[in-house]
Amino acid sequence: MSQLPETSSTSTSSAREPVKFLMPDFTPDTRLRVFGQDFHVHSSYLKLHSAFFRKFLDSPEKEIVATSSGFRYEWVTKVDEDGTWSLVWAGSAEKSGTVSDVGKFTGNQNAEISAFTIVIQAIYNWRFIIKSRAQLCLATELADYYCTLPSLSKSLDGAFGRSPAFCDGIFGNEIELLETAVKLRNAVLYRECMTLLMGPWSKPKYLMIKDKKLKQLAALAHHSICHDVIISQNRLFRNIICRSGEAVNLYRELEREAGGHQTLHNTSLRLPRLCRQLINKPYGEMFESLLTNNLTLFPAAGKAVCGPFSDQAQPGVRGYWCEDYFFCLEIEDDDLPWDVNEQD
Repeated sequence: MSQLPETSSTSTSSAREPVKFLMPDFTPDTRLRVFGQDFHVHSSYLKLHSAFFRKFLDSPEKEIVATSSGFRYEWVTKVDEDGTWSLVWAGSAEKSGTVSDVGKFTGNQNAEISAFTIVIQAIYNWRFIIKSRAQLCLATELADYYCTLPSLSKSLDGAFGRSPAFCDGIFGNEIELLETAVKLRNAVLYRECMTLLMGPWSKPKYLMIKDKKLKQLAALAHHSICHDVIISQNRLFRNIICRSGEAVNLYRELEREAGGHQTLHNTSLRLPRLCRQLINKPYGEMFESLLTNNLTLFPAAGKAVCGPFSDQAQPGVRGYWCEDYFFCLEIEDDDLPWDVNEQD
């Protein structure tokens, strides 16, 4: 099922064709009306993957009878006083399909419909594309409300590879998407954002994280790279100090080219660039592990886009966007801020 186009319009002025989720030998028995968009779905799928619908579809106060439209369950949009919206039971057959106070919603209805489409596609494990950071964050909010975050998270790993525009948009939005990754418990997105937040090395972006727990985890991750840097430097120094002054002079010259006198956090020295310059010099193999690229989403976006990640990032390359970045961060499952063995 293809996604609905997302536009800047804040209303749905014309009638829409229903989005039908069809399965062999199973007829949709549920109609969900999100603003002006109908979704024809199966209650069995909703109950299986959403704790919200599992609890409320057949709650005692509802008279479950097939309506004139043939659906056993009908839910419609209701806009609350605070401007938020949710799906509610349509009530009697006479009121089925009635949209309550939709005019009070001041947000982008098309964006809400598009994000809700992703949530349902994830429930059905159908292919979808993530168009933007905003769309994923909105879909995550909806999945959280309807208690179906695990379905969305599991579907994302495949969707990332089909969503180059989203992948390009991670850079510059790492903190917000890191928080989204934690809510989703999505390890792929979490590792990607945390790796990017380690740079620039001279002024790492993780320092701007406001969440205390996440900032502490980011600091520990950064310290792990610092540890690897110190080990590589010590190995190099132990080797060149025993050589002629020519090796020492070469190192100092490369250090100056990289931006200044070397300290671990010198604000002018581009340490990743220095490591890149040393890689083809004597003992350069000591820095190979630091220049490893552990990013997974940007290369998956392929070369069909023109953004900064159309080619695989090369940390430390002079004049390139990531000349002051290390991408060698490794995060084990035990270091994720959730229990990977916990069942939702």
